[in-house]
Amino acid sequence: MKYELSQAQYVAFLNKLTNRQASFRISLSSTLRNGITGTAGSFSTSLPFVACNFLDWADLTAYLDWAALRPMSEFEYEKSARGNLSPVVHEYAWGTTGITGATGISNPGLNNETPSNTGANCAYGNVAGVQGPLRGGCFGQGINTRAATGAGYYGIMELSGNLFERIVSIGGTIGRGFDGQNGDGEINSVGDADVFNWPGRGGGGAGFRGGNWNRAAVYQRVSDRFYSNNTNGDRSGDFGGRGCRTAP
Repeated sequence: MKYELSQAQYVAFLNKLTNRQASFRISLSSTLRNGITGTAGSFSTSLPFVACNFLDWADLTAYLDWAALRPMSEFEYEKSARGNLSPVVHEYAWGTTGITGATGISNPGLNNETPSNTGANCAYGNVAGVQGPLRGGCFGQGINTRAATGAGYYGIMELSGNLFERIVSIGGTIGRGFDGQNGDGEINSVGDADVFNWPGRGGGGAGFRGGNWNRAAVYQRVSDRFYSNNTNGDRSGDFGGRGCRTAP
């Protein structure tokens, strides 16, 4: 996925579920820029273009299974950021060591939401004027370079900052058993993914990469693995994710 999972995408998923499935896949927060409200069959969000936070591992993998996608491995995270280029010491996903954080939000919640300060290319550092994820692809403001837009080698956005990327970790035997099977479009009766060899609903075998709006600059680096084997399966205002798919 070029962008992190948006709140509009997650709401569309929730509204296709049974009442029972949906009850396991949502915990309404209305804080830290999460605008999802409603009940089964009629969920909506006031921030449709903003990346979806408060996703636990089971929420993300259920969405990916339903959408016929799959989780991203640690190796794929680094390849998405660096491409075929040699690593740069302390680089961010855009290939340089420079970083400018968003200090505020212009046009909040709209399809043209951007950071209020010129030159921002990352949401990080728990800044008072942000306090949550931003719209996917919001950086750059007309300047089309990797560093200005915060883009990885292939144009994938927000691989550093915004929300944690939930990945399959290589730091344990469960993660190393992951074979990249795609989801099949179906989830089970309690709203969980049911793909063989994916890390289970508790998050064992998964972890985090890429930092987020709430963490210091050091955690936004491509090489940072401080949380890479963290099996925290809970929901949090800085936890999000995106999916991949093995071709075809």
